[in-house]
Order: sequence, then C-alpha cells, then structure tokens
Amino acid sequence: MDNALLVHSKRGGLFEQAVRPGEIVEKGQLLGTIRDLYGGVAEEVRSPSGPGWIGSIRRPWMPVYSGDQIAEVIHLL
Repeated sequence: MDNALLVHSKRGGLFEQAVRPGEIVEKGQLLGTIRDLYGGVAEEVRSPSGPGWIGSIRRPWMPVYSGDQIAEVIHLL
C-alpha cells in the first residue's frame, strides 16, 4: 500500500454507496452517487486512483454537504 487519498464531495445531498469498505477499485470506478432530495443525481463520486483499497466510505443514505469527506482510497503498489 502507498498513500491514502481522501475523496471529498463537490455537492450536497444523500449518499448512495456503490462499493463497500475493504473492496479493491480501479481508477475512475464509481464509489457512490450523491442524490438530491428528489432522487436525481447531484454528483457521481469516482476513485481518484487505482488499483486502490477502500479504507473507509460514507454510510449509505447519510446526508452529505459540499466538501464532506466521502471515502479514503489507499493506492496499492
């Protein structure tokens, strides 16, 4: 494992997980979706590096504010 990258939201809403802690993801893979209160997509959150290990990720359907930490992706060597 190498450095950990923290992934932050750009928009607010409710977070819908696409991956779980401990999973291995590729660069650009969908980590989750932030939905507005009408169910529309406000933002798709993607992995900034890969292969990466999901060290932590926001709980499903938790409120998210702009700038909140969504996930920690630890780059694998």
